[in-house]
Amino acid sequence: MLKDWEDRQEEEEQEEERAGRPARSTSWLTSNTTARSVLPPDYDMLEKPRLTVTIVCKMSFRDYPFDSQHCVFHLEDYSYRTEEVVYEWEPPGIEVSPDLTHDHYDIRVEVLATQNYSHHTMSFPALEFHVNLQRRLSFHLLQTFIPSALFVWVGWLSFLVPPEVVPGRMVLTITTLLTLTAMFNAVRAESPKASYAKAVDIWMAGCVLFVFFALSEYVIVIRMMAVAEKKKKKRERELRERELSASNAARPIRVNGGKVAPNDSTESETRSNGTSTPQCSHEVAWDVMASRLERFVLYAYPITFLAFNVAYWCYYLFKHSYFSDS
Repeated sequence: MLKDWEDRQEEEEQEEERAGRPARSTSWLTSNTTARSVLPPDYDMLEKPRLTVTIVCKMSFRDYPFDSQHCVFHLEDYSYRTEEVVYEWEPPGIEVSPDLTHDHYDIRVEVLATQNYSHHTMSFPALEFHVNLQRRLSFHLLQTFIPSALFVWVGWLSFLVPPEVVPGRMVLTITTLLTLTAMFNAVRAESPKASYAKAVDIWMAGCVLFVFFALSEYVIVIRMMAVAEKKKKKRERELRERELSASNAARPIRVNGGKVAPNDSTESETRSNGTSTPQCSHEVAWDVMASRLERFVLYAYPITFLAFNVAYWCYYLFKHSYFSDS
């Protein structure tokens, strides 16, 4: 920190001595009590104290990892009022060392004009500067967003597996869901602690919901296929029973060694009942519904995920001006 000011105290004492008035003191001290401070002939004082300061900045992580933190710092002096001391920034103000880097943030310092702050009817001089921290997104893209998006597409690939292949498709979907859940827990453990949902939580929850939807859709399709198969077997069983009843009704009856054939009305009625085809509209409807659901989800799943991506990335990237020149 560099401080530059004019100290006219000695000049005033010399003028008092020349005017015949007693000096206030032959040995005087200025407000600067730093050891080995020398007063130059032009009374222009220059002080370069080295200060190590621990500062606190209030941060919000609702948009993590797209967040940008804006910290405001004040350098105030409560010893002198604005009528006695005026603080001003000398160009270039604050110089940031090129070696000052951060693994997660891009640091930018902005110097503002002199600020005066009032405390209990008194005004004190102060200097103000802002520190802007823009989080770097590349690490999170490779670590979180791209892998989780790939797992969502793996969930979409499960729709290409025929629903009849239950073990393969079920194992693929459940494994993807468990992997995403474990990734979600790891991301939450590494992210800043906060009591509210962050942007990365919304993304990971969305990915988990997409894969869970794929698993739920497959369970519904399996259930519909099972109902259709059950009704089909029931229809076939009823058909066999009718055919068996018809064959028994058409068989000749022996009476005292002779044969007596059934009458025509009974035979025709039996054949009519035996050869009648039961209605199977419900069985066909379940099969058709399952097939239509599979085709619909095959196209709706990627379209919905793309829409989610467009809304998510446009909102956060434009909100924090990632596309601006600054």
